[in-house]
Amino acid sequence: KNNNKKNNLTGATGNQQYFAGAPAGNQKPVDHARDGLRSDKKLRDVLVKEKANEMDESGKGALAAAGTGDIIINNYNNKSAKTGTEKDPEKMIDSTAGIMPAGSKENKSKKDSAAAATTAKNKEQKKKSSVWSLGFTGGVGSSNLNQNLFNSVKTLSPVTSSTFAAPPANVNTNNSSSEISPGFSFQAGAFVSRNLSKRFSVSAGVNYHYYSTTIRTGGRINTTLVTTNSINQTIVANSYYENARSQTFTNQYHLIEVPVLVNFQLNKSKKMPFIWELGLTPAYIVSSNALYYDPNTNVYFNNYLRPNKMQLNGETALMFGFPMQKNQWQIGPELQYGFTGFVNTNDGNAGHLFYAGLKITFIPGKK
Repeated sequence: KNNNKKNNLTGATGNQQYFAGAPAGNQKPVDHARDGLRSDKKLRDVLVKEKANEMDESGKGALAAAGTGDIIINNYNNKSAKTGTEKDPEKMIDSTAGIMPAGSKENKSKKDSAAAATTAKNKEQKKKSSVWSLGFTGGVGSSNLNQNLFNSVKTLSPVTSSTFAAPPANVNTNNSSSEISPGFSFQAGAFVSRNLSKRFSVSAGVNYHYYSTTIRTGGRINTTLVTTNSINQTIVANSYYENARSQTFTNQYHLIEVPVLVNFQLNKSKKMPFIWELGLTPAYIVSSNALYYDPNTNVYFNNYLRPNKMQLNGETALMFGFPMQKNQWQIGPELQYGFTGFVNTNDGNAGHLFYAGLKITFIPGKK
């Protein structure tokens, strides 16, 4: 009986046991399952500490401790959860995904910048070789009326007498005209040019060109004179100059020219080119005060012969180029010769404009 009673007092009912020494009213059951859980927690804490100590040596103790603790707790509760170690790679992937596109964009931006620079450079080179450039030109020299390229004209009218009109009483009748001598000439204008290759270019421009010649005359007489010219046209002059050779008279010719030239570079130097220019120069005589000799009356007046307003001249020049700061200068000799006759006449002595001088060209540098 005592044994049975002791067993009843100390025996387990399920997982519960009673303390034998306690009063009957104060006896409490002992829960061994809970005690086992506490033991497991202690064991877990020990394992966590040991694992933390191991990971601290490699610099990852905190993360490993937290992760291991989560594993033990979740395994104990039969629950699944991701550890910190498992979550961090996701964060790392996310952060890497954020960094890699930025790096990719940066590399792409650099490539785009390099491609844009190359394209701009190619466009600039193409522009330099194809775009028209502006320049200015001028020159000074000597001009004349020539019979041909190398011989000047003695007179624009044949020295022959005519019975159509008697010469004035006060005019010397030696019927010998003054020779035409060269005079001062200059030109100034602007042009545009375009390179067609490394050594070949074309240019076109507009110039004002002043020509002059000189003759020897007498004094001016303000009297009306009627005569005929060499092509049998009746001419009325309100004044004339005597053929006395007592003074020098300057015949002036004002022309607007439109030179169209082809330029050949004879050397390979870009800084100091040697250029041969060749082309045509259409021109228009704007005004002139020139005097012409009338052999019928042995006097000079300005409407005895009428010049051809439209002229076509050939032009050639040899130009030596040199740089000055960012600009290009060219200088060299130039020749012009008129292909068309200067005046309308049927005696084969029409004359041709001739010019020889020094040409200067200025080409501003591009900014």
